[in-house]
Amino acid sequence: MLNNSIYFDNQSYAQPTKEVVAAQLPYLSRHFVGAEAPYTLGQQLLPKLDEAYRTLYRFIGATYADHFVLTSSGAEAVGHVIFSTYMDLSRTSGKNHFVTTNLEEASTIMSMSRLTQLGAIFEMAKADSRGIVTAAAIAEVLTPRTALVSISLANGLTGVLQPIEEIAKVCQERGVLLHVDATHLLGKTKIDFSSLPVDFITFAGTPLHAPKNTGALFIKSHQSLSPFIVGDKAQAEMRAGGLDVAALMGLAKAVEQMGEHRDRYGIEVARLRNYFETQLQKRLPCVSTPFQEQRRASNISLLLFEGIHAEALAYFLNQNNLVACMGGGHFQKLCHLLTACGIAPGASHSGLSFSFCRNMTQSVVDEAVEKIVTSVNQLEKVML
Repeated sequence: MLNNSIYFDNQSYAQPTKEVVAAQLPYLSRHFVGAEAPYTLGQQLLPKLDEAYRTLYRFIGATYADHFVLTSSGAEAVGHVIFSTYMDLSRTSGKNHFVTTNLEEASTIMSMSRLTQLGAIFEMAKADSRGIVTAAAIAEVLTPRTALVSISLANGLTGVLQPIEEIAKVCQERGVLLHVDATHLLGKTKIDFSSLPVDFITFAGTPLHAPKNTGALFIKSHQSLSPFIVGDKAQAEMRAGGLDVAALMGLAKAVEQMGEHRDRYGIEVARLRNYFETQLQKRLPCVSTPFQEQRRASNISLLLFEGIHAEALAYFLNQNNLVACMGGGHFQKLCHLLTACGIAPGASHSGLSFSFCRNMTQSVVDEAVEKIVTSVNQLEKVML
């Protein structure tokens, strides 16, 4: 519950915990100087910074030889990978072909599209009806000039996981760099960057109950990227602007807590998600779950409400103090994503995404089911 509303948009913004907020406060007041300050007030920060970095490296499964960049968002981290690959590789090698999928979020699609103004070529591999982009679909669009493939480990609206190991094998065989965004899977299952066959991994802090405007980029030790934001030598010359120590501390505390609750996501949250879907399918004949049989993030449920427009239903749910997601913002619009998966236009406009947080309880799920049933019944009466 959040401000008397039941909140099911945790893949967009999950509420920071009181421990996360507390972890930031000393660095917004008492420890106000930059960590790079060449005097005692700055040097006093170094042990705490080291501890925070170690927490983040352990969480992502990176080795200490890998490179880390704290960013202002997941979008900045994604943009860093894409634009720096163009600057470092495409301009010198002629490999100016960039590939993503038609399921990706706005930051990836818009960054690659912007490169076309610089002479690059941008192409999207297509998802199948399961919400999956296969390795074969990726291979079909690769060319000898492909520099980078960028794909999410899991979709933040459908929850469907992508076959990263198979895609990585294709990229390695073709000599193509691979970037994955782990935002929607981190903390729900164990991810080991050191053994994952990818070159770059990014994530946004907001779904991790971290402060808003936090994100991260990890770069494999055998790779390098020029800075995306230039101007000084902060973060080992990887990002100018000075290190946001408060944001780093908040992000480190958030991922520490996510690691402690990983098993809960895998067991209890997944159980509640499945219970939620089952109850709604029993109570409402119009409800279907098109991706129920796929490997999904444990906390994401995509529901179709046949014959009901999602925007109208979202309005009625809001009136009944329940928040769900239709996409948009940093996501694609959900209706466009569903159409890309081959769902008929009428049905694609009836979809809503519900993302659970780790504090969700059985009683809250039961209340949510009642609110959704009430809202659907109210809307059906209006439509008669």
